[in-house]
Amino acid sequence: MPEKTIAQIAKDIGVQRQSVYRKIKAKPLSLELQQYIVTRDGVTYVSDMGQTIVYKAFEKLNTSQSDNKRQSQGDNKRQEGDSDVTVLLKETILALQGQLDVKDKQIERMQAETERLTSALENVTESLKASQVLHAGTMQNQLTDGSTTHPEDESVPGGRGWRFWQRKK
Repeated sequence: MPEKTIAQIAKDIGVQRQSVYRKIKAKPLSLELQQYIVTRDGVTYVSDMGQTIVYKAFEKLNTSQSDNKRQSQGDNKRQEGDSDVTVLLKETILALQGQLDVKDKQIERMQAETERLTSALENVTESLKASQVLHAGTMQNQLTDGSTTHPEDESVPGGRGWRFWQRKK
């Protein structure tokens, strides 16, 4: 699927454009869609993955609405034992469960990223260890061969103790 505008998505779903905007600006969905939405020249575009998320969100909404319609037809919109507080609590629980699902997905993504970074860090550590061993070997060879130069040597021009103002002997 190529990128689509909010208006195109609304038309596909069969709702108003404002309904889609409200839905994608709501907290649980807005966090999940953040990386899939781009605004260019004042027009909001949704990528393929973002479209899938929006369609699923409206699918859940339609499914829950049809379930509610079926329940309300038989129960006069709510069960007799349910008070307003109970209905409110049930709605809150559903909203929190939705937020929990979003957070679970975020945790999974973060764990995958952590694993990737840990692997990269292990690779860098191994590389550093190998370079340390190589450097130590090189230094040991130079010390045993006597091929090192000492910049502190006073007889070497440019050495630390070399004095340019003195006469040459």
